[in-house]
Parts: sequence; C-alpha cells; structure tokens
Amino acid sequence: MKKRIIAGMLTVLVLLSLGACSKDKEKPSGEDQADENVTAPSNETKYNFLVLGHDRAANLADVILLVSFDTAEDSLTLMQIPRDTFLDYGGNHYKINSMYSSTYNQTDAEESDNRDLEAARAFATTLEETLCVKIHYATVMDLDGFGAIVDAIGGVDMYVPYDMVYRDTEQGLNINLREGQQTLDGAKAEQFVRYRSGYVQGDVGRGDAQKLFMTAFIQSLKSNLSVGTIGEIVRSVYEHVDTELSISDMIYFGKEVLDLNLSNVNLMTLPGEAKTSQNSGASYYVMNREAAIGVIDQYYNIYDFAVTDDIFDRNLDFCNTTDPEMEAAYQAPAEECTSQMYNGQDITDHSIDIDLLQ
Repeated sequence: MKKRIIAGMLTVLVLLSLGACSKDKEKPSGEDQADENVTAPSNETKYNFLVLGHDRAANLADVILLVSFDTAEDSLTLMQIPRDTFLDYGGNHYKINSMYSSTYNQTDAEESDNRDLEAARAFATTLEETLCVKIHYATVMDLDGFGAIVDAIGGVDMYVPYDMVYRDTEQGLNINLREGQQTLDGAKAEQFVRYRSGYVQGDVGRGDAQKLFMTAFIQSLKSNLSVGTIGEIVRSVYEHVDTELSISDMIYFGKEVLDLNLSNVNLMTLPGEAKTSQNSGASYYVMNREAAIGVIDQYYNIYDFAVTDDIFDRNLDFCNTTDPEMEAAYQAPAEECTSQMYNGQDITDHSIDIDLLQ
C-alpha cells in the first residue's frame, strides 16, 4: 500500500514525541512509572534510529527509514531508503526490502522473545556494517494504524495544492480531494499520500507531496499533543509498533523533539537513481556511492573519524558489479545524482513545485 513510507515517518515522530506527556499515560506492561527528570540515555548527542514498516502478506519492509536526531544542534534528519534499493546480502536476495523477511524467517520462533524486533536489529546490523552508521535504536511496525494516528492527533491542517481525483476499484482507491486549506482526517490523509496518478515523475512526485504532508503533520502534532490526547495516540501507536526505545528513552527524546523548529528538520531520499537490470530486467534503485558517503558523514556520523571512501560499503554490497549500467550509476560522481535535501521550514513557506500531467 502506498501509505507505507509516510506511515513510517509518522510513527517515529509520534514515538519520540509521546515522551513529553508519557508520565501521565498508562504505561505498557512491565514498565515502571518513569521519572519526569529522566536524563539522556548516554553521553552522546547524536542518535540514529532505524524504522522498518512491513506488510502482513509477504513480510517485506516497505518502509526503511534512517532518522538522525542531534540533541545538541536540535536538528532532525529523515532519510528514506527506497524498498527496491539494490543490496547483495547473500543468495539471490537483491532488493533491500526482502532482507527483513529473510532475517525474520531465520529467527527461531520458539527461542525468540520478539522475532520482529530481532529481525529489525539484524537488519540494522547489516546497515551498520555497510554504511558505517551506528544505529542506536531499531523500531518495526505493521502499517494498519496510519489513519488512526492521524485521527488521534486531531487531523492534519494543510493546504492541498491541487485537486486530487482518482479511482481504482482493484486497489480500493477512491481519492477525491479539492485544492485549498483544510484539516485532513485519517481517511483523507491516506488519500493525499497515496495519490500519484497525476504526477509527471510518478513516485518521485508522490514523494515530494509526502514531504508537504510531513511538515504539516509535525506542526499539527506539536500543536495538538497534550495530556488529553495522549491516551488515544499511545493506543494507536503501541498496537502496531515494536521498539528498542524504553519509556525513559521516549521521555528524554520526546521533550527534545517538541522543541524542534521546522527549520532544523531535513527530509531526503537515499541519493541514487532508478535503473533496470540488463541481466534480469528487474527494476532497482541504485545508491550513488559518493553522494551517500557525504550524507552519512554529515548527518549520521557519531564517530571521531570521517566516513570515507575506503571504509564505506567495503564489499560493494550496494553495487551490482555484473551489470555495467547499474555499476556506473553506483560509481557516478555525486554531482550527477538528482536526489535533493528538503528543509521543513522552506517547504512550509514555499511549498514544493511538483510537475503535474496536463
């Protein structure tokens, strides 16, 4: 379902933001009442999160999101890794979204306390080893709660930039939104983020529209989060999420998140481009190595040394060395990569120009 990418972003923001009010909500079983004077979980000031969202049918990770939260700079960076990203992690598994299913199936159900979370941690370990990025917390979710989360915060106030009308009975889509300022409830929010038929660039255009929604969601979340709304939000999130974040962690990060300004929120997609394999005819998203190194080093590096070419993706796991065109895309100069960083405040002030079909 096309709502999955945006649902992952919503969930990580809600998870962190819940902490600001969590001392007044009912705790999940096994958790003690958290002290409101909770301290930082470590001496670090930059924390990285992996958020995975999986479907119920094939257990594929259709949301793969890396989030960096710099508590010293009060900045948040969200980077989506497209589900079709090429990754050779053994055997014939070359799309990154199948790695979650593979690791889940390799986990012994009888020995595991939480197969979903253990599979997410195994996924995180692979990214740590290839991308040279420390992942402090992994979170995994099913994605049925998208509309419930939006409804729980009282809807999302935003300007719909154009009419969106589309119907597809096979997918159960009946989209009918009109241009203008409005409050989107859960059902209408799903229509907005799933719409793509009118964009010249298809999924790229839909991704840019989702960035418009995300900035509006952040504003609505900060405005509407209160002791009165926390119970419903907690129920909506915890029903669909397994996370390594403790209640204490959530309280600390939640207080920090609610102080964020949109000018310090960045949204991007892993640098790269879509390619078709000459070998199999399958479609892949190919990471641009040079541009990705720059992004990881600038926004996700918690080490006291730079992430450089000689240590990044040492085994070329993100590169199909048997396909000349895909390898060329992987090795292309960073300036040839069209991936763009968006700033939350700029999106709010100036929107995003999205080319529409006539």
